[in-house]
Amino acid sequence: MAVIGTYDTRTGQITMASASNGNAVGMSPPYWRINRLAWDEPRIAGFILPGRVTLAPFKIGIKVQEGEASGKDGGKPVFRGVALPRAQFTCEIDTGDDYFMMDAIVKIIMPIGQPTKRNLYNVYHPTLARYKCNVCFCEWIEETPPNNGGPVIFKLFLVCVFSRDDATHTPTKSATTSPGNAQAIDLVGNVKRINDVRDRPTDGGGRPTAP
Repeated sequence: MAVIGTYDTRTGQITMASASNGNAVGMSPPYWRINRLAWDEPRIAGFILPGRVTLAPFKIGIKVQEGEASGKDGGKPVFRGVALPRAQFTCEIDTGDDYFMMDAIVKIIMPIGQPTKRNLYNVYHPTLARYKCNVCFCEWIEETPPNNGGPVIFKLFLVCVFSRDDATHTPTKSATTSPGNAQAIDLVGNVKRINDVRDRPTDGGGRPTAP
């Protein structure tokens, strides 16, 4: 097990170990019928997740804030980057070996003594790797006890994080008539405040009290 950094849930600050910068290299996952093993052995913190493992449908998208544009109806969108994507693994545990392995994993990735600073771990699944999501922390765990001798169900809720600069980007109008490309920037980084009523000029030198 290797902790590769920490994430402060109050400030959003990422502190990576010197050996890692937190930036994944995107990959094209192998075709599952040719390389089934790559899809059947997802990992977290260096451990292969035990039992019958499934990854819930994965979503990743851009956070867009609607900014005001003076004298215009449309407004100006501000891209706040990629919303921190969440991944959910479900592990159905039915054997003794898988049970004790899962018991060890959940105690590692969900330390109760650090409520705000979470350890970061490497995570691997071909779907996550496609979108450069290979660093995560565990947000919470759901455990369903066995019923009449059936399996124990563990659900791991993970938050993927990125270590990037220039978190905020305001798209500029393209000089050509063709649509321009919108730049997608990751969420973590310095946030720029949007101009509002406080920035309007006043005759008296003070800030206006009404829009």
